[in-house]
Amino acid sequence: LKKTHGGQSWFKTLISWAESKELRFSMIGISNSVNDENAQIVREFGNNPPELVFSPYNERDIIAILQARVGKKIFEPKALHLIARRVASLKGDVRRALEIASNAVSKAAGQLSAMELSRAISDNDECLPLV
Repeated sequence: LKKTHGGQSWFKTLISWAESKELRFSMIGISNSVNDENAQIVREFGNNPPELVFSPYNERDIIAILQARVGKKIFEPKALHLIARRVASLKGDVRRALEIASNAVSKAAGQLSAMELSRAISDNDECLPLV
């Protein structure tokens, strides 16, 4: 908000529209952290809008999300548990877990030959190079 010219003035206008009883205008703000700078600006301009805070993902949730996104045959189970445990202990942001998994797959793919990369893999194939 602060990086734009006059950003606070248009933001104040939006807040006033949302608080107006005459207008049918609602505003929903989404933030990754309730303590970040933009969330504080909303609190200052608005009349203490209600907040709905979601808890971070735990290790079990992160494992389930990773398995749903990358499957169960790409990573060793211990590797998934390590990623999930580390991410859950920090902030529980599943985007970080997906980033770590993506980087690991990219690094592993860089070590495979072209023939290994182009090979078709069936569901019952047990000869996958694991990450």
